[in-house]
Amino acid sequence: MCCCYDNTTGKLFWFENNDIRTIVREVRRSYTNYDWGSGTIEEALRRVWRNMRDEERRREKGKKELHRRQSKQAKRIRDKLKSRCTQLKNDAIYKKKDRKKIRKCLSKEATSPEVTDEDEPTQRVAIPFVWESSLLRAIKCDLDRGYSDSLGIQQRRQKSKVTRSATEMTMTPPPRDIPGWAISTTYHLDG
Repeated sequence: MCCCYDNTTGKLFWFENNDIRTIVREVRRSYTNYDWGSGTIEEALRRVWRNMRDEERRREKGKKELHRRQSKQAKRIRDKLKSRCTQLKNDAIYKKKDRKKIRKCLSKEATSPEVTDEDEPTQRVAIPFVWESSLLRAIKCDLDRGYSDSLGIQQRRQKSKVTRSATEMTMTPPPRDIPGWAISTTYHLDG
């Protein structure tokens, strides 16, 4: 039997050594062709343990749903950035110099947040930034459209529809490292 102590909650958790051995044996059996480095499986078990512990803490503090929503939103942003970068790399429309300029604007801080539409749960609404220039907005829409067109029929069907909000704006200030052309002139005048 193996005992793990959680410093923050002061609880002891008991695991049977046989359970751990079984997990290690099954992982090694499933991935026989993989050359396991020293401590790889142990690190994976520690990661699983930390995830279970953190999940338990969130449940106790009532923050499980908040964490789930934040994780989902962060994944949407990561996926959106990945798709835009992939499309920028594959798109022959933009010159190499232009690609470098555009790539500076493709960051987590410059990606508009998306919320689920209340009327239609399969659709999401992107809320644009108040500082975003029309040129940057057009480039982002072009990259999104190009990536969507490059997907297969099945992938396109499974992907949520995203529309831009015409009435709402996100008031977050622009990132410090964003180029001047990406910031609207009206935002410069107002600020």
